Amino acid sequence: MRTLRAQNLYIARAIFGTQVEIAQRINKNDHNLNSTLTRQANGSRQITDDDARHYEEKLGLPKGWFDRDNMMLLKVTGEEYRLFEQIHSLVKE
Repeated sequence: MRTLRAQNLYIARAIFGTQVEIAQRINKNDHNLNSTLTRQANGSRQITDDDARHYEEKLGLPKGWFDRDNMMLLKVTGEEYRLFEQIHSLVKE
């Protein structure tokens, strides 16, 4: 059974393009990162707290993003997502 974090890794793939692009952004010194991401996304390897925070930082996602339900992001248009980003950036200031 996939966890919420594994589900969110799939969503991150949809946002950022491909798993290879995610691995490049994460740029963690792990030559097996692509394999690790695959196992984490299918739920056969846990995404630890440290992994989640590291991924969020490197992907420019808010802290805690991997720990919340982000399924609604798959149901919004690109224009709506850009609007969310603009609102979020205003709230952060």
